[in-house]
Amino acid sequence: MKAKFKRFLSTLRYICQLEPRMLYDGIAGAVINSIKPFVLLIISKVLIEAVLNKADYVVLLRRILLLLLGYFLCSLLGGYFEKRYNYYFKKFLLKHDMHKACHLLKIPYAWTEEDSMQEHLTEILNLETKNVYGFRSFSTRLNQTCGSLAGLLLAISLSAGIFMRGGSLGRLPAWGLDLAFILLFISLFLLTLKIVVWINVQFGELIGKNTTPLGRYLKAYNALIYQYRSGKDIRLFSKELATEYTKTYLAFSEKMFTFLSTLFTKNITIETMMASLTNGVLYFFIAVKALAGTIRLSEIMLFIGAFSQLIHYAMELLDGISMLYSGDLYREKLLDYYSWGKEDDSSLKRLAPSPTPTATCKAEAAAQSISNTKESSPSPPAACQVKELSFQYPGTERTVLKNISFSLVPGEKLAIVGENGSGKTTLIKLLIGLYKDYEGNIYLNGKNAREMSAENIGQLFAPVFQDYKLLAFTLKDNVTSFTELPDTQIKEVLTQVGLKEFYDTHGPDVYLTRSFEAEGVEISGGEGQKIAMARAMLKRAAIFVLDEPTAALDPIAERDIYEKFNEIIEGKTAVFISHRLSSCKFCDRILVLDKGELVQEGTHEVLLENEQGKYRTLWNAQARHYTKN
Repeated sequence: MKAKFKRFLSTLRYICQLEPRMLYDGIAGAVINSIKPFVLLIISKVLIEAVLNKADYVVLLRRILLLLLGYFLCSLLGGYFEKRYNYYFKKFLLKHDMHKACHLLKIPYAWTEEDSMQEHLTEILNLETKNVYGFRSFSTRLNQTCGSLAGLLLAISLSAGIFMRGGSLGRLPAWGLDLAFILLFISLFLLTLKIVVWINVQFGELIGKNTTPLGRYLKAYNALIYQYRSGKDIRLFSKELATEYTKTYLAFSEKMFTFLSTLFTKNITIETMMASLTNGVLYFFIAVKALAGTIRLSEIMLFIGAFSQLIHYAMELLDGISMLYSGDLYREKLLDYYSWGKEDDSSLKRLAPSPTPTATCKAEAAAQSISNTKESSPSPPAACQVKELSFQYPGTERTVLKNISFSLVPGEKLAIVGENGSGKTTLIKLLIGLYKDYEGNIYLNGKNAREMSAENIGQLFAPVFQDYKLLAFTLKDNVTSFTELPDTQIKEVLTQVGLKEFYDTHGPDVYLTRSFEAEGVEISGGEGQKIAMARAMLKRAAIFVLDEPTAALDPIAERDIYEKFNEIIEGKTAVFISHRLSSCKFCDRILVLDKGELVQEGTHEVLLENEQGKYRTLWNAQARHYTKN
């Protein structure tokens, strides 16, 4: 319970951090709206008394106008704060989504690839769509709780007067009648509240347990059936599959709605029965008081209304609190997510940084300090040294890389080759700072990478990954990454990578894909690879990295692209990754990885001379597929 309350307070602080006006306006609107029913009760009492007592019309009109003015002001202010709340709530949701996305960048990249974290994020997104969970439910129930509390206090203050009027039932004295009513009323009321709380808790658990798998299926269906990219496959290959898929979708939908309908019907029936029983006791008590002559006719409606509002607001209060209690699962998941990465990766630094090694290799001798340069000007040469590097993914015991050591000389073209799964991409992710939890040391420009920020490491590298991503923005935005660069420079680089005709036809402001713009263009795989390479070149980083971005092409086409890119970046430092050896023949030096270990190092010619080496074995195995008998 204590932990739940702490999470509740943390959630309030989170809302105040992102959009506090949503919180204030929502509560203010709920409290003001809770006053309106009591103003109407007082108006009805005044009117009945005026008719019975034949009050002066001028005095009556003045009192009625004042009360109506109060009701009008409550309605006006309540509506005003509700509108403001809805506006700021939408702003909050946008900020919340961006805050979650930005926090993901603070979490160690290796963690983001873990299945457990992906499942955790999926669960958060699924919970946000449920009525019980998410910030829509939280803010609604919080406003309901605050408004109900204000209404409950007003109802108690108005209804308390009935116990000062006396009145007896038979031989039962007035105080006995009041005490009997209070005990019976409170007992029925508490029983009703207990049932409501139990219903809400069960409702929250059942919704999360029984509808989550159904909701995941329905969401997957909608994501597939409405994506225009899947239209070709469905039309040409899967019409029957789509038909069956639709039947399954409808069956799951009916199952979900049947479950919810049964649950709602059962809950509403129980709540209505208990509310009716409580109201019966209330009406009987007020009738006895009225027949005894202790309350006036005008007060009958006032007390009935006050007690009815007391019951209503007490039920609403407990309903709001119980629903807030039931929604704690989402807050727990969300706050756990935000707790990741707060340690600034200190929990991952299992080894203290070693002293900077002496200048014993050519790479260190050429090392230069990182300087802050403009985006449009080339960065200085960079040197890299890796010493006894080992790595295993979080939560696993299998070592992916084992005692890797090598150096990268400024201006050198280095190839890293090996079979799929040999650790090539993992090694690159370690070099460019995506993975931090490793043993050994990486030195960039003579500095230990452990002592460098992720931003400074990232400035050194311009990678093109196998699974590179282009955004649904303009061509210019994709290649410049939203930095200001002249169009002439953009055109020059696009021409170098072979996209001059594409640029001349569409221009720099054409949108890639039609996700955001109807006039966007659907690019081919080859064009996408060239755009990704242009983006790397325009970054003006010190080290280029090509991590098999052409793996989907045949070996000859891949080799041609690698050699073309090598010509474009002549004189610059580059690392080429491939499991196809022919693509990297032109490189100054080749590293051969096998099952996470560096087994060979040298030029293409030297490595081929070793008949027992891994490189020679791989070369012969791959070459026979392209050699004519």
